[in-house]
Amino acid sequence: MNKTIMLALVLAILASSASAVTLRYTERVYEGAYPSVYLYSQTPDPVQPGNYVELKVKADNKGVDTLKNFQIELIPKYPFSFDKNEIALKEYGNIGSGEYGDSGVVIKWKLRVDANAVEGNNTIQVKYRFGTDQWVYKDLDVSVRTSDAILNIKSISTIPPIVAPGEEFKLVIEAENQADSLIKNVKFKLDVTPPFVTIGSTDEKYVKLLDSGETENVTFDIISKGTADATVYTMPLKLSFYDNEEKQYLKNTSFGIILLEQPQLVKNIESSEVVSSGDKGKVTISISNTGVEEVKFVKVRLEDGAGYKTVSARELYLGNIDSDDFESAVFTIYAKTKEQSIPLNLTMEYKDGLNNAHTEEFALNLPLYSSGEAKKLGLKQPGNFLASYVSFVVIVFAFIFWVYMMFDLIQRKMIRYKKISWLAILVLTTIFGAATYYFMIKRKAQQ
Repeated sequence: MNKTIMLALVLAILASSASAVTLRYTERVYEGAYPSVYLYSQTPDPVQPGNYVELKVKADNKGVDTLKNFQIELIPKYPFSFDKNEIALKEYGNIGSGEYGDSGVVIKWKLRVDANAVEGNNTIQVKYRFGTDQWVYKDLDVSVRTSDAILNIKSISTIPPIVAPGEEFKLVIEAENQADSLIKNVKFKLDVTPPFVTIGSTDEKYVKLLDSGETENVTFDIISKGTADATVYTMPLKLSFYDNEEKQYLKNTSFGIILLEQPQLVKNIESSEVVSSGDKGKVTISISNTGVEEVKFVKVRLEDGAGYKTVSARELYLGNIDSDDFESAVFTIYAKTKEQSIPLNLTMEYKDGLNNAHTEEFALNLPLYSSGEAKKLGLKQPGNFLASYVSFVVIVFAFIFWVYMMFDLIQRKMIRYKKISWLAILVLTTIFGAATYYFMIKRKAQQ
């Protein structure tokens, strides 16, 4: 045989052997009927809870014999379910030898995903058989994931609850992971601007891991300037975190911080004309604002009390009281007690710098003295001796004059009814009646 022909035959045999080896490694063929069932695709991937997902399951025959009467059924379990018109069991008759890859059978199902499905791979099951063989069960994983990881700022509070300008306080941020999976590397960054500044730490805090449904408190130590106004300040907050697939999320939000000093009002009795039991006079109540903020719409009311009677208006409107200023409320009362003091019961209503309403009930003690003590203390002026003596003399002479006119009337002869009438006038009008009797009767009789 020609050497050239022999060489050609050898090369052809080697090429045929190489092709057979390649076929054996790339497309392995099994004896008999050999089904291979696997998840071919899901749409969408991943699927969100509450939506529909289309599953494609591939059935290949990698055997040399035909798969006869091939049946396959999808068995849904939570969180997956069929709608009423969806068919779970599907029959495909015969699947010939070598029908795999692009020529394999693709089976489709449409499933609803429960709104409360847990994020991650959720297992679903299929069963299949051919001929009279037993059912073969296989688990498939369907990927479910929420659209976004959710970091919720559950609450923001301060300690103490009411912060005064210049006062150090703690800002507590409570964060909650509302996603179905953990989030990590959570960064809280405050955009601190005047009048605030952090103390003892930076304006950034970190939480390494936050599991699903877990909450975490992050605390910042902050102080404001003492000259800051009492108002609501906006504090921006920047959030940064990653989900379990290393996807980063950024979130910007803001919240309010209220600076407010509690109103500081000093109440006193400024002056009083009532110093003894039985006195009637004016009592002046002084309201002084010793705080840094203005108080507004101040009203003061004098309530009823056992030891006094209010004889003036009970409620007075004082208006606004600036810082380091005062206003006065003047009431007229009558002291009817024998005690050594009177508790004046007062109610005051006002609003602070943020228009929060306040009501205070308080009592101020008004001391009372005897007349002698009041004169000694200079609270009452002692009487004028000369004026008192003259008054006494006038009263004595008036009384003598009245007795003299009464005696003259009794001695005088007069018609009975006239005499009785004049007697009544002298008794009822005393000195005035006596003077009238003198000019109209006695003096005329002497002329």
